[in-house]
Formats: sequence, structure tokens, C-alpha cells
Amino acid sequence: MAIISELIKKAITENKDKLAFKGNSDAEKMTYGEFDEKCAKINALLISKGMKKGDCMAVLLGRNADYLIAQTTGLLYGYKIVLLDQHYPQERIDYSINDAGVKVVIDEAFIEEAYKCQPDYNVPQLTEDDSTIATYTSGSTGKPKGVLHDQGSLAESVVRSVYMPEHMGSDTAALIAPFTFIAGAWMYLTVLCRGWTVVIIPMDIVKNPRQLAEFIAQHNVSYTYMPPRLLKIFKPVSDSLQMVITGSEKVSGIYSDKFKIVNCYGMTETSATVVTFQLDKMYDNTPCGRPLLNDGAYILDADGKEAEQGEICLTGRFLKEYIGLPEQTAKVKVPNPFKDRDGNEYMYKTGDLGKRLPNGMIQYLNRMDWMIKINGQRIEPGEIEAVMKGVPGVKDAIVKDFSNSRGITYICGFYIGEDSVTKEMIHDEIKRKLPEYMLPGFLVRLDAFPVNQNGKLDRFALPDPKTL
Repeated sequence: MAIISELIKKAITENKDKLAFKGNSDAEKMTYGEFDEKCAKINALLISKGMKKGDCMAVLLGRNADYLIAQTTGLLYGYKIVLLDQHYPQERIDYSINDAGVKVVIDEAFIEEAYKCQPDYNVPQLTEDDSTIATYTSGSTGKPKGVLHDQGSLAESVVRSVYMPEHMGSDTAALIAPFTFIAGAWMYLTVLCRGWTVVIIPMDIVKNPRQLAEFIAQHNVSYTYMPPRLLKIFKPVSDSLQMVITGSEKVSGIYSDKFKIVNCYGMTETSATVVTFQLDKMYDNTPCGRPLLNDGAYILDADGKEAEQGEICLTGRFLKEYIGLPEQTAKVKVPNPFKDRDGNEYMYKTGDLGKRLPNGMIQYLNRMDWMIKINGQRIEPGEIEAVMKGVPGVKDAIVKDFSNSRGITYICGFYIGEDSVTKEMIHDEIKRKLPEYMLPGFLVRLDAFPVNQNGKLDRFALPDPKTL
């Protein structure tokens, strides 16, 4: 079994003089050899601060090459890494650091000091079970939960990316996904381990489809990831782009005859892509496709039997654990009942409702619970509800997602509260405690929540805010 440290080292060794990163000027260009040296310098400073293999570090930097260099240092030299965003609320950053047991935070000051050090290239002996990346996702308990992967699971996720061609024009890939999400880490690592050149797209350009198209043309980008809602309105202005990866939510009404589009199905726990489908036309609900390599994909009913429609369950080497949450880990990471068929030890229960199409491919239908997926980002309504209920005067709160006619999903927060409670108060409290992507697009006051015949909350009866 390969480990991610070995895959990275191999790519560096074989591509010493090739560009690892490039920007708009010579100052923003870096070869794989220079990249390797910077990783070794960060490693030297980490060692001087008492870090050992398996100890935990956090990356808290801007959206730049230094972030990826720091992340790669952890993977290469056997540290556990927590990926953080400078724009997250401080309370969320502090929680993640404490929950994961972080010993060293890599920020701008650390990087400045590290690059003055003599490099330390000594890679410790690592195994597939050594912990690597921890990404914090929305948690149903009101607190974010850390999804931890190991050297083996990340290596499999990279090797699994067989849909990425060996050669596509310029061998230049652009990073669009946030670095703190596993989709961003997976995209970067698949590119790095192939010895390609990485271009980091600034978020302000990502949010502007016209500027994004011009950026891709300017840098001769041949490969990238785009979430469905962005891909739906993206129009290329050159012929450099050859393939776009999409997914992380339902893909509807998307197709292009200018470049290939691959719908990828996976999640944080599976270290991104497990099931893929290359689009051949526009679909109302694009199939997810079939599993890659030796992974398995099954549709199981409530009794755990294979069915035409039911829960999508995946087998392969996936998450190591939810940090500090053994019971939650045991609910989703279970012994694989089909081990004799596919050889995998564990099955991951996704909580996604899907069906098996007549041609054998899997199609995603919806969530079995109330979790929301927007722009490739997973949101637990309970985490937003907990913050809303913490606002003085709010008596109760419910969060639900809705979709418009174009298939774009948005969040609404419903609340029951005293007259003194304003929408601005609730909005400000959510913004203070949660990342921007979790902010509801609508806040609606109700006198009471709808209930069904049994007197229980009826989420289906909550009104679409755009109709009020």
C-alpha cells in the first residue's frame, strides 16, 4: 500500500526543475526543488519547537503557496495537520485547535522565521496508519467535528483519480476549492503527485465568472474543479481548458462541448472522490457513475440488503476517525458486509439517498437527514440552529434549505422570538460564530412552527422564504 508521503517525495524527485507553482510574475514562480527546500525549512523549525512524528500542527495562512507548502510539510514529514481559514471566526479557530490538540500554529510569523532556517530533509519512517489531515466540518451537535485521515487513505484518494489524464496540454491546473476542505486538498495533491504546475485562483476572481474565464485563459489552465453552481454559468474565453471536475452536490442542467466534465461523488470522510461519471449530455440529475479502483458502491435498504433505492454506502480506505467522537465514528464506519466481494475492511454509510440505475450506475437523490450541501460545502442545520437559539430573546429556531427553479440551493433560518429580537441581531451572532458559507440567505420570524398530525415538527411544511 502506498502512503502519501512517498507519493509526494517521488513527484518532487522526478520534477526538481519543473514549476510547482506559478503566478503573475517571476517572483511568484517556484520549482519543485525550491518547493522541497521550503518544506524542509518548515520541518527544521517544527523540530526545533519540539515537534515529533504524529504531533499536531495547524495551518493558519492566507490563500497562497505558503499554505500549500506548510500543508505538504506535514504530509511529507509525518505530522498531523489541521487546516484552518484566517477568515473563520476566532471562536471556531480556537475550538478546532484545542479539539485536535495542536502544538504549533503555522502563521505568517512562523513562515518568516522558517524560511531563514537550514533545511532538514530527514523523513521519519511512516506507515499507512499514521495520521495526516484533519478537516473540520459542520457538526450536528452544534460544534464542528474533525474528520481525520491517515497516510494510506490520502494515498488511495490520489491513486484513485484515474479520470485525470496523464497529459492534458499545458499540464497546468488551477485551484478553486477552499484549502480547508478535503476537495481542495484532494485536488492539490492529485496535481502535485503528477508533477504538474499549480495556479492558485484568488477568491475574488473565483466569484466573478468572467474574470475567472480570463484568468484560466491567461494562465493556460487545462484542468480545474468548479462547483456545479459556478460551472453552470461559466463560459470559457479560450480553448486551454480540457477537463473540469465537479460534484459535492446534485449536478443538474450542466454540459459543455468545449471541455470534458466529470461528476465526482465523495465527501470529507472518503477523502473526496470515490464514484465518477464523465458527462455525455445534459441531465436533470446527472448520474454519479461507478466506483474507481477497488472501491465499492452499494445501495442498501433499512435492513442492510441491496436494493434499487436506499442509502448510498461506500467501501474502501476512508476516514480514520472523527476526533474525540468514537460513537459517531462507529455509526458511519462499519465492518464491510461485502468484504468477500470487494476486499475492503470497512464500509462508510454516507447518509445520502440514492438509487441504482438500469445501467448499473449510481444516482444521488437527496439526503436522508437534514444535512445541507451547498457549493461543495457540508452544513449541519443543527450547528446554525444552536447559534440562533443562543441569541437573547430567541425561543426556538429551525434551519432548512430550499432550491429555486435553476437548482440553486439557499438556506433559511426560521425563528420564534420576542419582539425585541431583530434579524440583524441573529445575522450578526451567526457571522460572529460561524464561517461565511453557513450564513442563511433568509431569516424568517414565525409565530409557531408547523406540526404534523402527531404534533411533531413538520419541516416539509416550512414556507419557502421567496414566497413570503
